[in-house]
Amino acid sequence: MFAALSARALFVETFNDFEVPVTFAIRGQLTEVNNSILKILLESPVKHDIGAHGYYHREFTNLSRNEAENELNLISAGMNKFSIVPRSFVFPKNCVAHLDLLEKYGYKCYRGYGGFMNDCMYIEKKGRLYDIHPSFCIGQVKNPTFSRKILDIAIAKKLPFHIWFHLWNFGETKESIQRSINNVFFPLFKYAKKKEKSSLLTFETMLSATEEVEKLF
Repeated sequence: MFAALSARALFVETFNDFEVPVTFAIRGQLTEVNNSILKILLESPVKHDIGAHGYYHREFTNLSRNEAENELNLISAGMNKFSIVPRSFVFPKNCVAHLDLLEKYGYKCYRGYGGFMNDCMYIEKKGRLYDIHPSFCIGQVKNPTFSRKILDIAIAKKLPFHIWFHLWNFGETKESIQRSINNVFFPLFKYAKKKEKSSLLTFETMLSATEEVEKLF
């Protein structure tokens, strides 16, 4: 089986080639692994947002307050070994809970629950946090033409377009992942970069998008 680290490295290389900063939501357990993806991200020429995705990938809606706080504490301790302070949080399985604890541990934003079939292009302030609403799971619909059409809507309406996916959406071998990158990401990024050159959009991470919204208030 193709190693997960190598899969992540392929995506990092693609994002770096296109000079597209992204948010990597890292499970806390990966801070215990040698040759972690964290080292690759820290050495990246593009400044990516290194966020958190729980520690054990447990659903926060099923955790008591103490259990949730223990996860956040473990994340902080693990990330601290790499001198990283995560500010973005993606709840495992999008199960949103314990937002007050995210505030306590210094997070600024999180990905809420939702998808393309709902009101899917917004950033909403919740207390001191910002809900970066998920717009489109590109791992579910891999048609670049469809993705470009949604991007055009976001540009026309001047709305945030938050694309997300899991690594396993694109296969388990180097060949399958590279094929998906070539067929899905290359066409979309080439199209989006043209829009960027025309000053019609900017590429943002969850954290940088939050910081841009904060400037408005």
